[in-house]
Amino acid sequence: MFDIYSVGDIAYLKVVMLGLSHMYDTNMPYTLGKIGLMISLLFIFAKSIWAPGKIEFKEFFMSLFFIYFLFCHTVTVNLFSSNQSDVTPIPNIPIGLALSASLTTRMGYELATTLRDFYQTAVLPGEYTSSSITAMLDDDPNSKRYSIVGNGLAPLIALVKMNLDGDPSAESPYYKASSPHESPASRPDLQTSLTNYLKDCVTKDAYNGGRVQEANLTQARISNDAWKHLKVSYNGWTTSVNLVHGQGFKIVGCGEAYNLLTSTMKDTFDDPTKDYIESKSLQIDPNKADLQKATKMLTEDNVEVWKIKQNQMLKYMVGQAQIKSTYVSLPDRLAKQAEFNAMYNRKMSSGVQFSLWSEMAIPLMTYLEALIYLLGPIMPFAAAFGSKGIGMLGKYLLLL
Repeated sequence: MFDIYSVGDIAYLKVVMLGLSHMYDTNMPYTLGKIGLMISLLFIFAKSIWAPGKIEFKEFFMSLFFIYFLFCHTVTVNLFSSNQSDVTPIPNIPIGLALSASLTTRMGYELATTLRDFYQTAVLPGEYTSSSITAMLDDDPNSKRYSIVGNGLAPLIALVKMNLDGDPSAESPYYKASSPHESPASRPDLQTSLTNYLKDCVTKDAYNGGRVQEANLTQARISNDAWKHLKVSYNGWTTSVNLVHGQGFKIVGCGEAYNLLTSTMKDTFDDPTKDYIESKSLQIDPNKADLQKATKMLTEDNVEVWKIKQNQMLKYMVGQAQIKSTYVSLPDRLAKQAEFNAMYNRKMSSGVQFSLWSEMAIPLMTYLEALIYLLGPIMPFAAAFGSKGIGMLGKYLLLL
């Protein structure tokens, strides 16, 4: 028994494969093969008339050999959908076609599964990005809710919904307390606290300018650590932050707010990685130097890969703060609004392109799979014409 995997529309492929099975059940392909062999034999005899003493029976017997062993014996195959949720046995499939399709589709299926696990369109913010990473980070993946968006148009729908309904990270453990006993107003809110600091402190410092200016927005754009260039230590200016469980928003000086936000972002982005490595007591073979370096990148202070995520978030939020701040001039606010709109439109455009391609990929693959399988019945006829026919047969088997 052979297994064939389909990445297209499994219902349509069932009809195609059953039609293929009926064709071989009626012996039509074998009849075509016999006709092809007879024509090939006639050509051989005709050539022997023009070139006496040389009858090329080798080509004929080679074709006969391939037709007999690849098409004259049939087997039952299992047709699997891409997620293995649908399995259908299909009888009377030639062993040559079944063997080639089983090998090639399994390789494609394993590759697609690996890519889907690690690169599938991810999740609502604050949650893990794929089923494999979920399993890696949690011994019991069923203990949490993971919102994998998936493929097709679903990611685009999720993106539009986020735009209309607001940031779903309000319920994320990365931004909010997870305790059900706390009221929503008393739960820590990193996002709003950071926005308030940028709006009340950073943009005000940039507006004042001069020699006393601390925040450097230009350096923040190009630095590997943008946050250190957004520091305002003057406590004479105040902002409101909510970073401690049960306290709600409180007024603090800009310097104190910066220190609180620094500690909270480190806890949010960096500490979970360290805690996981320590809790699992991960041991790495010292001979695997590359893997050792990669692990160190997650925790060492001189590289701190987690700041890549922090920098991207800060770039987005600084732009938002400048749009809303009263300390930014009208031309600058309009310029920032145009920049922000361009970033948003690019994000939506990319989402549309990727989502539509994902949606079109299934019908396209269904068409290609059906076309290739339906060419199967004429392959015995093609293979009957010597080495050229066998070469065509080989190319066909590679297409499977």
